[in-house]
Amino acid sequence: MKYTTIFFDIDNTLYPQDCGLWDTINERIHMFMYTRLHIPKDEITVIRNHCRQNYGTTLSGLLNKFDFNAEEYLKYIYNINLSKYLQPNKQMREMLLRYPQRKIIFTNANRNHALRVLSALELQDIFEHIISIHDFFPHNKFQRESFEIAFQIAGLPKSQKCVLVDDMTGVLDVAKDFGMFTIRISKNPPVEFNHVTIRDIKELPLVLDPD
Repeated sequence: MKYTTIFFDIDNTLYPQDCGLWDTINERIHMFMYTRLHIPKDEITVIRNHCRQNYGTTLSGLLNKFDFNAEEYLKYIYNINLSKYLQPNKQMREMLLRYPQRKIIFTNANRNHALRVLSALELQDIFEHIISIHDFFPHNKFQRESFEIAFQIAGLPKSQKCVLVDDMTGVLDVAKDFGMFTIRISKNPPVEFNHVTIRDIKELPLVLDPD
């Protein structure tokens, strides 16, 4: 099948999973929960696990239990000096440019974080759209509604000729239900058959022919 559109996640997808950025984001989520929501430190991990298991993301779960501004949360957790973690990668840029398909960012992060990551990687001119949480809030990518909104924004009547590259199995499961070709990025991939798995975005040509 000839695919027409490739959707890419941002975090833990367009940059190496061991670069430390996602660890820092997680630390800032914990700090927000402790300093802004006054959740005891020994309860944070349990609450986060509950949020993700029942609502998909920490933010969605917290909004169901606490009164706070989602934009404040997003600004706080992504207030990071990206230059400590991300550098331009000419090889990855050239690889992505080999794909003639439309390339679209699809992320649970806010638009500013997506733009900053793309700028740090020098990839900002490669992607046609950035579809962020601002476009599908209060939903998240673990919910069908976010995909339906993404397809509408991208002007896609059908999803069967689309690809999703992401690190989250739960998100890829939803994409699979829409008929998308799904590619999981995982540094330590488990044995699974639902999604094609690669260890790094640079391995994309091994599972998706750019020609």
